[in-house]
Amino acid sequence: MISIPICSKGCPTGMLSQFLLSRILENYPQVITNKNVFTLLQNEEFYFNCYQIASILKPVKELTNILEARNANLADCFIGLIKLGAKINQIQPGNQWKSIIIFNYNRRLGEFINNINILAYWLHPLYRGFGLKQIALNKIYETASILWHDLGNSEESCLNLLMEMRYWKRKVVPYDLSFNSIQETPMKWWLSINVQENETDQLQELALLLFSIVPSQAVCERNFSMLKWFLGERRTNLTLLKIESMAKIRSYYISNTDKEIHFRNKNLSEDELRKSIDKSVVTYDIFENEILERNENLEQENLNRSEENTEDENISSTILNINQFVNLTLPEFLSTGNNLFESITNRSNINERNERGNMEYNPISLAQRILNEENN
Repeated sequence: MISIPICSKGCPTGMLSQFLLSRILENYPQVITNKNVFTLLQNEEFYFNCYQIASILKPVKELTNILEARNANLADCFIGLIKLGAKINQIQPGNQWKSIIIFNYNRRLGEFINNINILAYWLHPLYRGFGLKQIALNKIYETASILWHDLGNSEESCLNLLMEMRYWKRKVVPYDLSFNSIQETPMKWWLSINVQENETDQLQELALLLFSIVPSQAVCERNFSMLKWFLGERRTNLTLLKIESMAKIRSYYISNTDKEIHFRNKNLSEDELRKSIDKSVVTYDIFENEILERNENLEQENLNRSEENTEDENISSTILNINQFVNLTLPEFLSTGNNLFESITNRSNINERNERGNMEYNPISLAQRILNEENN
């Protein structure tokens, strides 16, 4: 029996796989019975392509784990997209998988990239928007202005925020502090900004709000799974208030099973009880399911047809859409260390301010005014 070193993830170790397979072909050629496989294993380009694809899967796995953590932040989303895009950019043009990878990356990019994530990246004390192109920088001021307006702040306060953003861009005091990516997080760094007594720092408050947002949470996924249990596969028309009430009732009874459900079989475990409830409560009409399934199949066919048309138009593309916003060729984005991803361990509650001032103003026009002054 031939043994091959296996890594912890169940795959042959990258450094030894080609060497070991070559030894097998030399010493035990009868093991490989398929001629196509035999020819493929002798092709140097095959191993090179596998290595490049594996280099893409690594940042994908890292990004997935990071964004599912409770301490993830919005900047992590954009940083992960940059790292993944930089890895894809390094694939050799001759690789047959490159155009397919780029197509799928571009197709999913629109679901995750937005101006708020870019703003969080710009406010990250390690990066400070490093590598962003002018088209992205112009949107940052507008996004911050709109957010500040929607938070109920006056025109004067919004103008102060935009001025502080200019100071931040130039690393003017108090935004000139160094950032230790090992001992600090973006939240801790922004909390360390010193503000004079009886004064407020609008940019600090906005940054703390952004870095307090967790982009993904497993609890939310479980809640949505529970909603599917409520709705089933019927297209019911339940109001938000009713769904919320149902969720509260379910949570209460699950938490107080022993006290509230007296008739339950004491020999049943909690998991067995839940399965019994699921089977007894959620019942589906076969006829309705057939109609629903038929309609969904038609919708899926239309969706697949639309995606196939789009794929035919874009599959040959070799340009990453994120290049519109970021210069991926910068060496700082090619780092493989995990220190690029910072986490939040603290949360800060910011007291709301009641200000008197002009509340009827256009935040985009205000941002454009500051940008024009900046460029002149």
